[in-house]
Amino acid sequence: MSRKNGNIISIILIILYILIKKLWIQLQDKSFVPYVKNVPNYILNDPIYKGGVLKQSILTAPERDPNKPAAEEEYSWAAKMWEKPVRERFQNLVVALGTEFVWKN
Repeated sequence: MSRKNGNIISIILIILYILIKKLWIQLQDKSFVPYVKNVPNYILNDPIYKGGVLKQSILTAPERDPNKPAAEEEYSWAAKMWEKPVRERFQNLVVALGTEFVWKN
């Protein structure tokens, strides 16, 4: 987690504290549309991450209307969590967020 992102979250937490509200952060490693890849660009570009994401067809998804004709854009992306460097970056993000913010409620 970058210092800039940490600072933004801290500012949001202060505002929410004043408003007596809480913050929910959802980490999502899968997208459900073809134009969103839920990983940072460096993971897509650095060879150590082996592309970082895998293209997935959503034609067989249970929530898809089987009567709808197939379209070109019916795919999404998932982070390659089975690749150790990708998984470690995600785990490091979770640890950093927990270390920095879990106590602030």
